[in-house]
Amino acid sequence: MRKKKNDATQIQPEATELLKRAPNEIDVLVGQRVRVRRIMNGLSQQGLAEKVGISFQQVQKYENGLNRISASKLHQIAEALNAPVHIFFQTEDEYRVVEEEGVLALLRDRDTVSVLRAFSQIRDRNLRRAVRDHIRNIAACGEELDGKAAD
Repeated sequence: MRKKKNDATQIQPEATELLKRAPNEIDVLVGQRVRVRRIMNGLSQQGLAEKVGISFQQVQKYENGLNRISASKLHQIAEALNAPVHIFFQTEDEYRVVEEEGVLALLRDRDTVSVLRAFSQIRDRNLRRAVRDHIRNIAACGEELDGKAAD
């Protein structure tokens, strides 16, 4: 009996299992950018999930790069986040500029800077969360009033 030659194209079962578990670098990058954009838009994972018709667990998997986002789903996500699809694929430098522009736009408002300064002085984590939630509730009420005024 002849010994079979080791075929270089054969992947060992252990390596195959490892490849299945390791997220793809691009999937991780796209997921991270979805997360940043979602947070910049003030959306929770649940909120984004509802907008695109998936579970919040699926959003978590996308953001961690564990599941790949199909082209059509990425398009839906981009629309929900008011972002062009290409933003999720930009180079680090291009993306950093877009991120910085968004932050700088917020920092141009004196009231925003004032709130940030005051907020940064709060050391108690629970109190910070309570203030954040309170501000979000106030903002949501303002959006509702704006919507009623437009009617």
